[in-house]
Amino acid sequence: MHKKHNAQSVLLGRDTFGVTVYPNVDYAFITALIVILEEINLDRSGKD
Repeated sequence: MHKKHNAQSVLLGRDTFGVTVYPNVDYAFITALIVILEEINLDRSGKD
Protein backbone atom coordinates (compact mmCIF):
# COMPACT_ATOMS: atom_id res chain seq x y z
CA MET A 1 0.00 0.00 0.00
CA HIS A 2 1.29 3.43 -0.90
CA LYS A 3 -0.01 6.67 0.59
CA LYS A 4 0.42 9.62 -1.77
CA HIS A 5 0.55 13.27 -0.75
CA ASN A 6 0.20 16.25 -3.03
CA ALA A 7 -0.78 19.90 -2.52
CA GLN A 8 -4.47 19.20 -3.04
CA SER A 9 -4.57 16.28 -0.60
CA VAL A 10 -2.73 18.29 2.06
CA LEU A 11 -4.98 21.35 1.70
CA LEU A 12 -8.24 19.39 1.56
CA GLY A 13 -7.22 16.79 4.13
CA ARG A 14 -7.78 13.90 1.74
CA ASP A 15 -5.33 11.07 1.28
CA THR A 16 -4.80 9.03 -1.85
CA PHE A 17 -3.87 5.37 -1.63
CA GLY A 18 -2.42 3.10 -4.25
CA VAL A 19 -2.80 -0.62 -3.70
CA THR A 20 -1.59 -3.55 -5.75
CA VAL A 21 -3.94 -6.52 -5.45
CA TYR A 22 -2.83 -9.76 -6.99
CA PRO A 23 -5.13 -12.23 -8.76
CA ASN A 24 -7.26 -14.49 -6.54
CA VAL A 25 -7.23 -11.93 -3.70
CA ASP A 26 -10.53 -10.53 -2.42
CA TYR A 27 -10.71 -6.82 -3.32
CA ALA A 28 -13.43 -6.10 -0.75
CA PHE A 29 -11.29 -7.62 2.01
CA ILE A 30 -8.28 -5.50 1.04
CA THR A 31 -10.46 -2.37 0.96
CA ALA A 32 -11.85 -3.18 4.41
CA LEU A 33 -8.32 -3.64 5.77
CA ILE A 34 -7.26 -0.25 4.43
CA VAL A 35 -10.28 1.46 5.99
CA ILE A 36 -9.65 -0.22 9.34
CA LEU A 37 -5.95 0.65 9.35
CA GLU A 38 -6.67 4.27 8.43
CA GLU A 39 -9.26 4.57 11.22
CA ILE A 40 -6.77 3.14 13.73
CA ASN A 41 -4.16 5.62 12.52
CA LEU A 42 -6.58 8.56 12.83
CA ASP A 43 -7.63 7.43 16.31
CA ARG A 44 -4.02 7.41 17.50
CA SER A 45 -3.29 10.84 16.07
CA GLY A 46 -6.48 12.37 17.51
CA LYS A 47 -7.78 13.57 14.13
CA ASP A 48 -10.96 11.51 14.26
